[in-house]
Amino acid sequence: MVGINYWLHPNAVLKADYATLEKPGSEDASTLSLGVGYQF
Repeated sequence: MVGINYWLHPNAVLKADYATLEKPGSEDASTLSLGVGYQF
């Protein structure tokens, strides 16, 4: 898994992560997740 955070403001962040799931005998699955965080 690899992830990154980009702080827009000290209280707001954009987040992204990429993950690959490898299972023997089946196709690999990849996911890309995006998120927004706010602290108040």
